[in-house]
Amino acid sequence: MSKRVSSRKEPSDEVQGEGSWVELTGMKVKEMKDQQVAAAVARKARKDYQKKLKGHMKLQMENPDLEDMDDFEADIDALDFGIGKLKVHVLSWNWVDDNDEPLAQPQEDETVFDELTDGEVTFIINKLMGVEESKN
Repeated sequence: MSKRVSSRKEPSDEVQGEGSWVELTGMKVKEMKDQQVAAAVARKARKDYQKKLKGHMKLQMENPDLEDMDDFEADIDALDFGIGKLKVHVLSWNWVDDNDEPLAQPQEDETVFDELTDGEVTFIINKLMGVEESKN
């Protein structure tokens, strides 16, 4: 009798060192489409953020009283949306922080995602989406 595999362990040596792994749940096609949209929005938000930050820093140097940072809220919301989608699919890992201390388990403390590097987040997204990294 058929039985759907609900989770899988992926080796994560390339981002966390030898013997590391992350356990992920499957992502349905609709979720993959939503995540693609979220990833595109996050990429655009990051580029927009960098551009705005550069412009804002220049403006602030010219006008020291300038304090309005409201433009950045939409960019941060887009990034939070994408990360929120990931949190649902990461069940466990044996990952560590910069001091080689174990990271909290993602299902026990979702704030642990704030400690991940961009490379680690990209790795998770690629594994969820079935994207293979080129070894060039």
